[in-house]
Amino acid sequence: MLDTDKKMAMIAKIASLYYESGKTQQDIADEVGIARTMVSRFLNEAREKDIVRFIVRYPWTSEELEQELIARFGLKSARVIVAVEDLDKDALSLLGLVAARFLEETLTETSIVGISWGTALYRMIECLNMQKLPDVEIVQLIGATGSERNLYDGPLLAQLLAERLHCKSSLLHAPLIVNSGEVRDALLQDQHISHVLGKATAVDIALIGIGALDPEYSLLRTGYVTMEEMNRIIDVGGYGDICARHFSKDGQELNTELSRRTIGISLSTLKKIETVIAVAGGQKKAKAIWGALQGGYMNVLITDHAAAFEILRLDDEARKAVR
Repeated sequence: MLDTDKKMAMIAKIASLYYESGKTQQDIADEVGIARTMVSRFLNEAREKDIVRFIVRYPWTSEELEQELIARFGLKSARVIVAVEDLDKDALSLLGLVAARFLEETLTETSIVGISWGTALYRMIECLNMQKLPDVEIVQLIGATGSERNLYDGPLLAQLLAERLHCKSSLLHAPLIVNSGEVRDALLQDQHISHVLGKATAVDIALIGIGALDPEYSLLRTGYVTMEEMNRIIDVGGYGDICARHFSKDGQELNTELSRRTIGISLSTLKKIETVIAVAGGQKKAKAIWGALQGGYMNVLITDHAAAFEILRLDDEARKAVR
């Protein structure tokens, strides 16, 4: 058992390694020589007792790019990680880490958190500290039955996030895409589904991914959209998707047959949520991110420098075109 002074010194050291150096809990456990569970306990105690309370400026984030994005698009906040050439697994983990720290700074004891789906959000949950927030609620924003084929579906992410925060969750338990508009309308009459979608309107923090129409990053990759459907979406001016809702380059929601078959919140509902955190990066995603910014579908953007530079370039081109 550590005495008070030694315990405070240990907490200070662990907080410094975690918040300032960006080390993982396992790395800290190995370095300090204690169990990983003890690292998590010390970090939780530091937050609960207000021992540490500061906004982290990671050495790998670009404040200059962040401020440019905030000023250009009227964002609440932005985080831009640097030195990422390709959005591989390690880069996604870094995006997830930065997103996790931002979410931890934003959460209150009574937050209602909505979550869509995506690999970056899965990485974010992996990086979250274990917390006990029993009055927080996690709400699934978009359908998806969840399967071994796609580990990043909405139900799994909502459940994992609830377990990480030791809180309750509301799951849709509904397919993302149904066969027809008639089937969708029938499902929306289901008491449980309508209840969860109703809860989504009370969400104050939303966590979303942004899908590009590139097959590697779109709903096509997950098998929910056929190539024929994707081509039709592109033909009518599709630029990207959020919560399986497609939008044009000026951010207007596209009323495609696909969107009429989707179980989930609308983009207009998303725009009413107080804090919408979008986690997406890579130059191939820049076009879709820029379109989403035009529509005002997020007010916090967590991305990387390659995407940020391309977003700003696209915006400069669009501004010149209207002069």
